[in-house]
Amino acid sequence: RLNWPAYKVFKRKDTCEGDVTRILFVGYLLKRKGADFFIDSIKSLKARGRHVEAVIIGEGVEEEALKDKIIADGLAEVVDMKGHIPNGAPLIEEYRKADIFVMPSCSGEGFPRVLYEAMCQGLPIVSSDICGIDEKLDRGKHALFVPPSDGKAIADKIEFLLDNPQQRRKQIA
Repeated sequence: RLNWPAYKVFKRKDTCEGDVTRILFVGYLLKRKGADFFIDSIKSLKARGRHVEAVIIGEGVEEEALKDKIIADGLAEVVDMKGHIPNGAPLIEEYRKADIFVMPSCSGEGFPRVLYEAMCQGLPIVSSDICGIDEKLDRGKHALFVPPSDGKAIADKIEFLLDNPQQRRKQIA
């Protein structure tokens, strides 16, 4: 559906074997997009001793509340809110710098473009199990699924990916 030229498709190696895992969220900063649960997952992973950093790309009415949450949760050193990055080379570069992509939406999505983008860049995906997304993505092959509005479940699936290189490589492929 995106009709991207081949140069926009990235053949990724398993990048989760470094010292720090970079986890990416891209979307409007609206309550229903679940960025607050994404932040909860990062807090949970840090509490478990995981070396992670997170990038949030997007803007919207929840932006200030999310910034406040990041500070209140003591995550200012590990969560980078980059604001809006327009579609194109700079956004693709952010996908390529990431190790795992999370789509934590809480309600109706159709099939989000960000999932196509993450797949084109070879990212392992953790996605909310909403609105037929699993009809397009095979469970375990293309993505791992979590219930909506559950930061702990997101953290659990990210941790599963970190501990299971075969699963990561299957999703990357």
